[in-house]
Amino acid sequence: MPRVSYIRLAIAIAALAATVTAPVRAQSAARDISNIATCQYLTEPALPPPPGGAIPPALPLQVESNEVVTPVVAIASLNTLTLSVSPTGTVAPAQRLLYTLAARNGPDEDLSQLQLVLPMDPGLDLPLTWTDGMASLVGGGQIPVTGVFDPAGPAVIWDLPLLPAGQEVRLQVEVPILPALPADTLVTMQGHLDALELTGQEDSNTVISAVIPPVLLVRKMADRTTATPGDAVGFHILVTHTGNDLVLPTVDLLDFLPGGLRYVEGSVRVDDQPVTPTLETGGRLRIPLGAMAPGESRTVRLATLVGPVSESRDLVNTAQAEGVSAAGTPLTSGPASASV
Repeated sequence: MPRVSYIRLAIAIAALAATVTAPVRAQSAARDISNIATCQYLTEPALPPPPGGAIPPALPLQVESNEVVTPVVAIASLNTLTLSVSPTGTVAPAQRLLYTLAARNGPDEDLSQLQLVLPMDPGLDLPLTWTDGMASLVGGGQIPVTGVFDPAGPAVIWDLPLLPAGQEVRLQVEVPILPALPADTLVTMQGHLDALELTGQEDSNTVISAVIPPVLLVRKMADRTTATPGDAVGFHILVTHTGNDLVLPTVDLLDFLPGGLRYVEGSVRVDDQPVTPTLETGGRLRIPLGAMAPGESRTVRLATLVGPVSESRDLVNTAQAEGVSAAGTPLTSGPASASV
């Protein structure tokens, strides 16, 4: 009977899938990204070795994938859009505010067809002036700008043909607060910017101005005009709430003692009642006056001693009142002084 040999052919089929995610590195110029995957593996011998024979070596194989090309488009970015106002802090009805909208471009690409918009808060009157014609760059030079007031907004709108890379432009508008604006009203402003190269609108920070009419008046007198070292000097301070409809839950009197005058402990009286002040840095006394309604006054008295002085000079004692409105808005009076 003839001898039959059997040959077994082993065929291996394998499938392998892998996913790799990588960010695109920041680059100043747009260019395509090309990727080709490479796979290397070792093959097993197709035939088993003959009896007593050597094992055939594994054969390395390498295959490459198709090429994948990803276009990368550079996206312009605005560095900052900042809004500021002068004066800061508490302001009064009918007072003029100067807003500055500053746009700084990033270092990589010019921005074109810019439009900056500053909507007006309802508590503001019609703008008086705004940047138009040419605008100065912070680093030097000028760029053309068209500024208009849109009463339908209402808003001030600026159009700029170009803002070079790395440059900053500042646009301004001066606008008064409505004269009849109620006390403790908040005026809130925020600017916006669009440009051809930007993917969306850029918003500035929000600027808030608290509108409170002047409501605290301070008057101060000394009980003598001249003194020598060791003399006692008394001060009489009158704080008046001159407002019409704003109750102040908290009012303090700040008394700034100059060098050469020393506070006499326990001498403070508010409406003839003893009050303990807080001694703050720089020799400043903080004297609590409590809540004050429109038309109310507080009379403050305190005593000081003249210390050693190297030469004859005036010793000027200054006082100022601070208050907080019901909405938490801080406000201050103008300073009042008396000298010996």
